Amino acid sequence: MPFPPARGPELPDSGLVIDSLGALRPSTLPPPGPPAAPTGLVLDLHRPPGSGGSGLTPVLTLDGVAVAARWGRNVFCAPPGRHHVGVATAGYLWRYGATQQVIDVAPGHVVTLGYRSPLVTLARGRLGADERPGQADATVAGLLTLLGPALLVAVLVLVARLPLG
Repeated sequence: MPFPPARGPELPDSGLVIDSLGALRPSTLPPPGPPAAPTGLVLDLHRPPGSGGSGLTPVLTLDGVAVAARWGRNVFCAPPGRHHVGVATAGYLWRYGATQQVIDVAPGHVVTLGYRSPLVTLARGRLGADERPGQADATVAGLLTLLGPALLVAVLVLVARLPLG
């Protein structure tokens, strides 16, 4: 005895449907259209310069709702419209670097933002489309390169002036 034909909601490329009695009938569903373009938000979250794996975690809210996030690239589906994005850095005892921004997501578009956690806990973080990896790191490295040797010379001069006795 042969097996009955496989039943499915629709036969591909025929416009026909197999009903519950096994009869072929014309489909009443409209033909499928092209897939919808993605709509959402991409957040690139960058930890403070020099923090390494120090236990700092990003804290993210979308439209007032806490959302799980990690350092690096985070992709979220978001319907078209206006959205409120808030980001902070959670340390051991408190949150710091809090910043927020209101964005508009157009249908079929993805908005990309970057967040830079501050180097010190009393400063605000930076959130915007222009926050790219390496901006803050280059600034901090440049300041340390310029100020480090000057600080070392100042300490050596002070030590040399101390009386030996």
